[in-house]
Amino acid sequence: MDALFLGIPCLLEVVGVRATLDSRKIEPGAFLSLSCPYARFFAVDALGQVEIRPYGCDCGQNMLRLCEKAGLISATRFLLLGNGGAIRMEILIFHHVMGRTKGMERFAGALRQAGHTVHLPDLFEGQIFATIDNGLAYVKKLGFDQVAKRGVESAQGLPREIVYVGFSLGVSVAQELAQTRDGARGAVFIDGCMRTAEFDSPWPMDLPAQIHAMDADPYFVAEGDLQAARELVDTAGRVKLFLYPGAQHLFVDSSLPSYHAESASLVLRRILNFLRHLED
Repeated sequence: MDALFLGIPCLLEVVGVRATLDSRKIEPGAFLSLSCPYARFFAVDALGQVEIRPYGCDCGQNMLRLCEKAGLISATRFLLLGNGGAIRMEILIFHHVMGRTKGMERFAGALRQAGHTVHLPDLFEGQIFATIDNGLAYVKKLGFDQVAKRGVESAQGLPREIVYVGFSLGVSVAQELAQTRDGARGAVFIDGCMRTAEFDSPWPMDLPAQIHAMDADPYFVAEGDLQAARELVDTAGRVKLFLYPGAQHLFVDSSLPSYHAESASLVLRRILNFLRHLED
């Protein structure tokens, strides 16, 4: 085992194969928080080449130098993240049509580890589905209006100065709240986007947002979400669309077969950067 010294509080996402950190076996997609400046070590198995991609923290170059000095060779790849003094946000996340999966919980955990307050309500009351079709069948049986109602009600009692995040089905609730509930700080839509005319209020012109999807995702492209996203970008002043190569839907959920680690890591980096600059 080779020890690397980590200089400031950071978030570590296991992107590649399984790894061993502090004698614990860590699965891909897991997140670890390494805290206490200059007071903690962690170790990785020397199996191949370690790739450290620093984000949001000044210790990135030190990490790279330590990797070189240690001569580490490991097949495991890591993404190093840090809050870097960013303003902490209140975030409300709405899960996708397969439910509040382990991948959704990991994503919420990553934002918490970066210093934000995160809420992840379960709109399906514990139901998790193995396929998108099974999830859609449940939504049809329950009623889409009922799902949306649960989402809107979950915002009651929370501050109005909040960032709304939606995944696929959850985008509809996140977008409704972003457009109609005063005080939104920002919005992030993943795997979906709706036309602003679907809701009673227009898109607030000063509301920043990001939209993330794969460029050949049939749900996003063929069902009109891509067109809606482009229209929102064209008409709103602070909305950006990010397209990633591929056809996977729900590619950010690390617990699903559709998960694409490299693209999901880029999504997370862009979201953390977005959150960091919301007061700019």
